[in-house]
Amino acid sequence: MPKSRTAQTYMDEKAAASPGLDVDGIQRNFIWSPRFVTKVAAYTVKAYETGTWFLTTGATAALTFTLPAASDGPWIFFFTAVADFGMVVAAAAALTAITFNDATASSVAFSQSSEIMGGTIIAICDGTTVVLLTPIISEGQTVAIVTS
Repeated sequence: MPKSRTAQTYMDEKAAASPGLDVDGIQRNFIWSPRFVTKVAAYTVKAYETGTWFLTTGATAALTFTLPAASDGPWIFFFTAVADFGMVVAAAAALTAITFNDATASSVAFSQSSEIMGGTIIAICDGTTVVLLTPIISEGQTVAIVTS
């Protein structure tokens, strides 16, 4: 007896016989699978790296991530300070980012001694506006906003 169309389709998908499916039979465009990248020195992020989570594991000095231009959007990036050295996320052009209570920010940073590790910045862009979000881990964590 032939299998139903639904069962056959499911089997084809599990065998990665359908476009857009990986070897596990999962459509990754529906499930977020971030790419984790470690950086130990200043880095200019590329728009095509959208969805990447950058970590500072192993850094021996403060480092700056420079974002792509807003016109290269849409994109989203995540940055987490793992090493106990300052981390700055800077807009490609000065005074063009929006962050907490500031519509003309140039960068956001975790630089206060003993308040860096675990600090996370989420950078999002819809193609016109860059927004820097800072989900605070602790009420004692200081976020520095540069507007010059």
